[in-house]
Amino acid sequence: MREGRFEFYQPTPLLRELGILAFLADDPNSSQKRIAERVGLGSAMVHAYLHNLQDQGLVEFRGSSSKKLQYVLTPEGRRQLESLAGKHLAEVSRLIEAIESAILRAIERAAADGVRWLAVIVDPPVRVALESMKEHAGVHLVFPKTEDVDPEGFYESMLAPADAALVAVMAPDDRLRAMIGSLERGGMRVYRAA
Repeated sequence: MREGRFEFYQPTPLLRELGILAFLADDPNSSQKRIAERVGLGSAMVHAYLHNLQDQGLVEFRGSSSKKLQYVLTPEGRRQLESLAGKHLAEVSRLIEAIESAILRAIERAAADGVRWLAVIVDPPVRVALESMKEHAGVHLVFPKTEDVDPEGFYESMLAPADAALVAVMAPDDRLRAMIGSLERGGMRVYRAA
């Protein structure tokens, strides 16, 4: 999954700019604090980005006071938003292809180890892309939905037909780590796509 360079799946200036422009396109009346909350940045960083976007001619500040400012995208700002959104979509496609490739390699490793049923635990967008695949390399695939599952009951409740699990998640959180721990404590082999 480490193939190529991804500009939107790490906290980069392009991702921040896309987030701010997209938010402003929907709500030019928001305060800097609200924008910061929405895009996951500090208020000072949003302030700096807004002034930078203004300097680039992408955003205009309108209003009589700092409390009632509107941050309005200019026509150039709308073009920039469309361009970044297109690049983001292309990157999503490349990322999903890289993940799919890594998953297929991991399934082939599991098949070589004699696994017949494999629970594939992936991020929801990737799951949607792969769910139609019922079998690969002689291994039957199951795609459990893990979003609303108790991590400790995960092994028993979701993976009954599987002899092993494959985990291919971009940013595993504590909940997912607890699920993996539950699987391993239950004696299930866990493969990771890399």
